[in-house]
Amino acid sequence: MYDLYLAECEVKKQKQVKMNVYRDVFNSVINISFNQPKKDRCDLCEQFAVAERNENMTMALMNNYDEHCASKQST
Repeated sequence: MYDLYLAECEVKKQKQVKMNVYRDVFNSVINISFNQPKKDRCDLCEQFAVAERNENMTMALMNNYDEHCASKQST
């Protein structure tokens, strides 16, 4: 988001603030915090989760996901 802010300031020819000021404003004034995600899933895992929720599962996707999980566990 900070990069988007910098780009917007450049377009509007406004003075930019440093990242720590930007972060402080979001954390205290706007009350939005920046956190690392607890778990990061790859595209295949996310695609499988969405298909599972929507009951839109195909055999090819299921097979790919099973192979993917097996390769993750063997590592």
